[in-house]
Amino acid sequence: MKEEPLCITNPSTRIRNNNIDKELKTYEQYKIRLAEQREIELLNKKTLLDDIISLFMLVTKHRKQKSR
Repeated sequence: MKEEPLCITNPSTRIRNNNIDKELKTYEQYKIRLAEQREIELLNKKTLLDDIISLFMLVTKHRKQKSR
């Protein structure tokens, strides 16, 4: 299993090396973007319940048109 690089999330910790500080900030931004993408994927994911609701709406719409 691949190990993740070091990530310091405590803002009070001061890093003396500017390169490491810059890499940690970009890695943190990358992780946030991945989390946001995953959240969007989960929100837009179509489930069985969505299929059932759309089928129910289609059937009731069809019944209303026949009854007119």
